[in-house]
Amino acid sequence: MADKDAIRRYKQRRDARLGFRTSQHYDSVDEYRRRRAERLGIRLDADDDENKGGKGKRGGHGNTKIPFGLCQREGIEVKPGWTPQDAWNALEGKGYSAGETYKELKQTGKVSKKTGGADKAAKPGKKDYAAMDYDTIAKEYEDHNRRYKESEEKYRTKDKSIKAINSMANRIKTMKERGDYHGESYEELEKAANQDPSDLDGDSFAQYYAQTFAKKAMDMFGRDVFSKSDDEVAKMAAERVEELESISFGELNEERAAIQKAMTEKAKEKYPNISDCDTPIALEARMRGDDFYVAGMFTSESMRYDTLDSKTVSGIGKAMDGIKSMFPELKGKLQPFLVNDDPSDNAYAHCEYSRWHDAQVVLSRRRFEDGSKLQESLKNDVKNRFHPRGTASFEAVVTHEYGHAIDDYLSKTYEAELKGKRFCEYVLGRVQENHPTEDKTGIMRKVSAYSVNNDSPFYGSEFLAEALAEYCCAKHPRNIATEVGEIMKEFIQNPKSALEPRKPKWTFAPPDDEDDAPLF
Repeated sequence: MADKDAIRRYKQRRDARLGFRTSQHYDSVDEYRRRRAERLGIRLDADDDENKGGKGKRGGHGNTKIPFGLCQREGIEVKPGWTPQDAWNALEGKGYSAGETYKELKQTGKVSKKTGGADKAAKPGKKDYAAMDYDTIAKEYEDHNRRYKESEEKYRTKDKSIKAINSMANRIKTMKERGDYHGESYEELEKAANQDPSDLDGDSFAQYYAQTFAKKAMDMFGRDVFSKSDDEVAKMAAERVEELESISFGELNEERAAIQKAMTEKAKEKYPNISDCDTPIALEARMRGDDFYVAGMFTSESMRYDTLDSKTVSGIGKAMDGIKSMFPELKGKLQPFLVNDDPSDNAYAHCEYSRWHDAQVVLSRRRFEDGSKLQESLKNDVKNRFHPRGTASFEAVVTHEYGHAIDDYLSKTYEAELKGKRFCEYVLGRVQENHPTEDKTGIMRKVSAYSVNNDSPFYGSEFLAEALAEYCCAKHPRNIATEVGEIMKEFIQNPKSALEPRKPKWTFAPPDDEDDAPLF
C-alpha cells in the first residue's frame, strides 16, 4: 500500500511538472475551472517595465494575464463569468486578434498595443441606438436577428461540425497517401457523386465512394484542397474549429437588449396605437413596451412575429387596442400574445392555462402566415354559423382568445366574489336571468355553434369568448353578445357587484332576430 501511495504521489508531481493538472489536484471543481481558465488565458509580460523598476518577469510570467490584462489596459470592463474567448471577442474592437497576439507573445515575450490592428481595420465601437430614428433601428434589428440565427444554428451543430472537420482533415491526408484522388475537377466529382450506386460493382463502388468524399472535402475546404500540404490542411481545420468553439452569445445578447430598448421607445413615438403598426418588428416593439400588456418573461425570442404580413399585423393591433379601450382597468394584468411554430396545431389560435401564471394567448404561425387563406376560412365559418356574425377577421380571433385570458384572470383573482365559480359560469348565469324561458344551451347556441363546444376546459368559456368577439368586433352586435360585454365591464369595474342584488334586465337593440344582423 505504501508503494502504491508513493507511485501515485510521484505521478501527480510528474503530471504537475508537465502541466497535466486535473481536478484532483485542487480543493474543488470550481477552483480547478478557475485555474484552468487562467492557464488558458496565458500570462502577459509586465507592460511597463520602466515603471516597475525593470523587475517585470520575462517569458510570459508577468502579473497581467492575456486576455483579461489587455481588457484592463484598454479600459474594457470584464463581466462576471467571462471566459478568455469572451475577453478576446471584446478586444477585437481594439484591433487585437487571438492568433496574432499569441504569435507575438511567443516571439518577443511582449504584446504590442497595436497587435492585429496594422493589417485589419478595427471594429467600430458600440452604436448609439438611442440617437437613431425608428426606421434605422429596425434595420439594425433585422441585421442582428440574421446574425443571431446564424450563430444559433452554428452553436446547435457545433460539436457535430467540429467532429466532421477533424474527420475530413484526416481523411484528406489518407486519400492523398493512398492515391484515391486522381485530379478530377469538381464538376466531374459532382457528376460522379450524383449517380445511383446500387448497380455498381465492387471496384466501381469503391471509386464512387472515393469521389464522393473528394467532393465533400472540396465543399468543406475549397476546390484546391488536394493541392495543399498536410500542414496547410491541418491549419485550415484548426481555424475552423477555433471559429466554432469561440461562438458566444454574450455580446449578441447585450446588443439585442440595447436595440430592443431603443426600438421600444422609438416605436411608441412612430406608432401611438398598436393598430398603427405596419410591420411585424413594429408590432413586437409596441407589444414589448406597451404599459397595458406586461411583457414579463416574453421579451426576446418568444415574441417571434417576423412572418406576419402587414394586413395581419393591423388586424392583431386592432384587437389589442380594442381590449385596452374596452377594459382599461385590466392594465398590467394581461400578457402579450405569442406565436406558435407547431405545424400540427390546426386551430387558428388557443389560450394556454396554467396554475402558476396567467393564461397566455398563442396564435398559430401556420394559420396566420397566409392572411388571405385565413380570411376566407373565417368567412366560411361565419357563413355556416360556426362563429358569430361580424367576426370574420383577425381582430375577432385575437379578441376571442383574450376573452379566455380575461376569464382566467378574473376567475383566479375574484374567487370569493364569484363564490368559487369560473367567471364564464357567472356571466352565463347572469344572461340566463335575462332570458328565463331559455336554457343555457339554447342561449349559447344563439351566439354560435362553437359556443356550445363541449371540449372546452370550462363550461361556458367558449360562449364568453365568442360573445366578446362579436361585442367588440361586429358592427351590429346582437342582444346576447351585448349583454355579455356589458356584464364583463360591470364586473371588472366593480367585482363586488356580483354580490349585490340583481339590477333590472338588460334591454338592448338590435333585436335577436339573426336575419336582421349582417354576416360581415
